[in-house]
Amino acid sequence: MGVVLFGSSGISPPTSSERNRQGRSGKCQAMARKRRGKSMKNLMMINGVKAFIDYDPDAETFRGEFVGLNGGADFYGESIAQLETEGAKSLSVFLEMCKERDIEPYKNFSGKFNVRISPEVHARLNEIALSQSISLNAAVENAVYDYIEHSA
Repeated sequence: MGVVLFGSSGISPPTSSERNRQGRSGKCQAMARKRRGKSMKNLMMINGVKAFIDYDPDAETFRGEFVGLNGGADFYGESIAQLETEGAKSLSVFLEMCKERDIEPYKNFSGKFNVRISPEVHARLNEIALSQSISLNAAVENAVYDYIEHSA
């Protein structure tokens, strides 16, 4: 079980420049395109909080990681029952640490984020948006909704 807090009393999250230091090379973009075709991770609900589950065949164990938290809380188990038990423990520890340190445990989403795409895709999306008399933001939002609908 691992717990990492971000906030005034915890560890600072990496800055955007730290996260983007390596950039997206052609090789990284090709890898991202390959990943898009793969199936989604398994999803588990533990005490009302979503967690993505992976299986590590080398270690013969499952690994879970909660999403939507203001920090990291992961957990491991050799069976689904053990994964659920360890996940509940990890989440409980995380929420208690947040309470003790007066840190909001859940991420807040503003509805704003930067998107980096090629100039060609940007230009084509702009043309489509103009042809439909909608803003570029509306076109991006429509594309994201379509992506979500087809990924579910």
